[in-house]
Amino acid sequence: MTRKPEDKAMVEKPEEKALREELGWRFTCRRKELGLRQGVVAARSELSQSLYCMMEGGKRSPTVVALLKIARALELPAGEFLEGME
Repeated sequence: MTRKPEDKAMVEKPEEKALREELGWRFTCRRKELGLRQGVVAARSELSQSLYCMMEGGKRSPTVVALLKIARALELPAGEFLEGME
């Protein structure tokens, strides 16, 4: 059985995309403040560079563990990246 595009599980809500993109933008801003390349942040976070780039680009959502690792790599508490996102 194949899923149809109208299946609710497959249809992304606009607010979910916006939250992902906002979080990625926050990662980007902080990374640039620190003068770091994406590869450096990925290595410090113990993530592949392609996965980190997808998160920073708003294409993928980080897991809680990945968020904590990225926050540590970017030298901020994880909560600061989520502040005001509701």
